[in-house]
Amino acid sequence: IGVFLSSDLYTTFIFFEIMSFTSYTWVAHDETPGAMRAAETYLAVAIIGGMVMLVGLFILYMTLGTLTISELHHAAEECQNKGALWAASLCILFGFGAKAGMFPLHGWLPTAHPAAPSPASAVLSGVITKAGVLGVIRLMYSYLGVNFLAGSWVQTAYMCLTLLTIFTGSLLAYHEGHLKKRLAWSSVSQVSYVLFGLFMLNEVAFRGAMLHVYFHSIMKNLLFLSAGSIIFKTGLTDVRDL
Repeated sequence: IGVFLSSDLYTTFIFFEIMSFTSYTWVAHDETPGAMRAAETYLAVAIIGGMVMLVGLFILYMTLGTLTISELHHAAEECQNKGALWAASLCILFGFGAKAGMFPLHGWLPTAHPAAPSPASAVLSGVITKAGVLGVIRLMYSYLGVNFLAGSWVQTAYMCLTLLTIFTGSLLAYHEGHLKKRLAWSSVSQVSYVLFGLFMLNEVAFRGAMLHVYFHSIMKNLLFLSAGSIIFKTGLTDVRDL
């Protein structure tokens, strides 16, 4: 709630990090060696992403003099130092993208989901990754603006990366035997659908991306809870054994 209601990026960052540290305990819940390794990976990605994002926020504040979301777009348009804006934007995108599971920062998803209890996996996929997507939306639309990104090499590069991740995530999900890990790779692919829609920078694609966020949150929550029920009843985690 704090991430969604914050009116400046520094407050967003604080609640974002609180969310990261508290969700770490979900992954480590069973305290098995595998769960602890997965939790360490998740925490490492969260900390590295958070530190890079904080550096970006420092650069942004030094360049624009504000982190209030409603003031950022006008301040960025008036700013002459576009190099600093790009540097800050890429750092902030790194931090939000790590939580969203954006390529190449997606590695924690297939590691954390099989280790976490199924209710925790449901919230990690249905809510936590969507908070990262919200951060990307705020960065692209509230701060930089469509005109700043449209036609740039950043737009082209990330559209290509998201398309590659859509197909790679789906193929890895298809070949994965572990039930919850298959759903995790599916989440990597589905988040990339959302990011591809956002990076197209037009109204129709934006609406489609927002619908995908909503429906993926509902369906992936249901899928992880169903997977947990199947594992609980059968004691089997591999699709080929079912």
